[in-house]
Amino acid sequence: MRGDLTLKILEILDSMISTTADLLDIFTSGYYGSYRKAKRLSFNYPYRDLKTNFLNNSGAKNQKFYAFCYNLQKRGLIKKTKGKYWKITKEGKEKFRVLKRRKKLTIPVKKYKIKKGADVIIIIFDIPEREKKKRDWLRRVLYSLDFSMLQRSVLIGKTVLPQEFIKDLKDLEISQYIKIIVIKEGGKIQEL
Repeated sequence: MRGDLTLKILEILDSMISTTADLLDIFTSGYYGSYRKAKRLSFNYPYRDLKTNFLNNSGAKNQKFYAFCYNLQKRGLIKKTKGKYWKITKEGKEKFRVLKRRKKLTIPVKKYKIKKGADVIIIIFDIPEREKKKRDWLRRVLYSLDFSMLQRSVLIGKTVLPQEFIKDLKDLEISQYIKIIVIKEGGKIQEL
C-alpha cells in the first residue's frame, strides 16, 4: 500500500512516548535494576528497529532513510529534536491516524485456488453503494474463480468456493448481502 513506510515511521515515532516512560522507570529504579532495564531498552529502541528491520543499515539504504525522514520533515509530519532524533508532530499524528484507518479498510488481494466441481453455484449479491470497493473486489474474485455473469449482480459457475474466500466474506462484513445457491447434480437446490 502506498504510504506503508510513512505509516511505519510515524508509528514508531508515536511510540516514543512509551520510551520516555521507560526512561523515567530506569531513573527511578535502584542501581542494579536500572542497569538491567537500560540494557533491555537499548536493545528494543525504536530507531534501531526501524533502521535494521527496514533498511538493513547499509550505507546507501541508510542515506535513503535519512532522505525519507527529511522529506517527512519538509511535509511537517516530523521534526528534529535537539541532538539527532526525530519527533512526530501534531500533523504527523493526524496523518498517522489517516494512514492507519486507510490500511484497515484495504481489501485483501489474494489468489484463490480453482477447483472445479460437479455442482452449479449461483451467487447473488446486493452490496450497498457505500461498500462499492468490496462489491468490486467480490466481482473480481468471482471472475478469477471462473464464474460468469448472468446479470450485474448474479454470477454462475462450477468452481468450488474455497473456505478462505468464505472467511474473507465474513471478515469484510459483506456475507449478509450475498446468497450462495448450490444446484446439485440431481437438481436438488441448497443454500449456503
